[in-house]
Amino acid sequence: MKSRKINYVVVGGFVIAMLAALTFSMAMLSGHSGDTEDYYVIYDNVSGVGFGTKVLFEGYHVGQVEEITPAIEDGALHFRVDMSIVEGWHIPVDSVARKESGGLLSAVTIAISAGDNPEAIEAGGQITPGVSTSLFDVVSQVATDAGDVTRTGLKPLLENINKQVGLLGVMLEKDIPALLTELSSTASVAAERAPIILANLETFTENLNTTGAKVDEILNARNIALVNNSLENIEEGTGNFVAIAGDLQATSANIDRMVASIDDVVTANKGNVDKTLIDLRYSMESVARHVDAISRNLEGSSRHMYEFSRQIRLNPGLLLGGKPPRDEAEATAAGRAK
Repeated sequence: MKSRKINYVVVGGFVIAMLAALTFSMAMLSGHSGDTEDYYVIYDNVSGVGFGTKVLFEGYHVGQVEEITPAIEDGALHFRVDMSIVEGWHIPVDSVARKESGGLLSAVTIAISAGDNPEAIEAGGQITPGVSTSLFDVVSQVATDAGDVTRTGLKPLLENINKQVGLLGVMLEKDIPALLTELSSTASVAAERAPIILANLETFTENLNTTGAKVDEILNARNIALVNNSLENIEEGTGNFVAIAGDLQATSANIDRMVASIDDVVTANKGNVDKTLIDLRYSMESVARHVDAISRNLEGSSRHMYEFSRQIRLNPGLLLGGKPPRDEAEATAAGRAK
């Protein structure tokens, strides 16, 4: 009777010890083996992140993702990822949390890179988000950047060049001919008036000789002042005309230099612009040709990854060894033979 009780005690103790070991193992696997502190990080995209996603600090497992909450900030949708991390873990304030994937089929983790600041983030604080290093995210970001360069770089540049060339064409078509016409009209008027002015001077001299007036009466102080004023006005008008002609020449020279500069700019960068457009067109054609294959491969990979993870969750022992599938053809043949 005593031996039977001893056996019950031994078996019961063994069962209790196994239950304790199982509980401890589950706690260790779930990352809740001790007290934890809450932190959070805000991402624009949380693809591959969910409850239980591992949180690594410089590659060391320190916690897991507890909850993901959508939030609208500054009119844009963001996602708040709450994490539980081992209590007392020192996380510098300049640390960065990135989404990472160790391989093509590896699960996504949140990797925290330690900063250099000795001050630590307080419990419940925010960790600075970083750029994802996942292959799929990088490919998507490259495609987005290429579209942004095309939309914000090349198109405005070509529009600006077309605008400047259009303004130059309007100037050469309207303003320059009008300016040359005005200059020609001014020169024609000056050429027509010069003989008349000379004839009037000659007539005045003849009248002066024929009238026989006294020189003293004609060349009095008032007449001399009037003649001096007239000569000064003529000289001033001639100077103004010369200045106008010089300004017109300078303007014409500036226009010639501007036309030459624009021509040099267009000519010098024509090869670069053409090469950029050719490269951009080739890149877009390559992406368009392979986007279907890339999408199918990504879809197949995601399905395989989902099936693989589902099988592992159902039977973790498949990682160490699995039971081969039943050969239905052999079973059928054996049944017929019987």
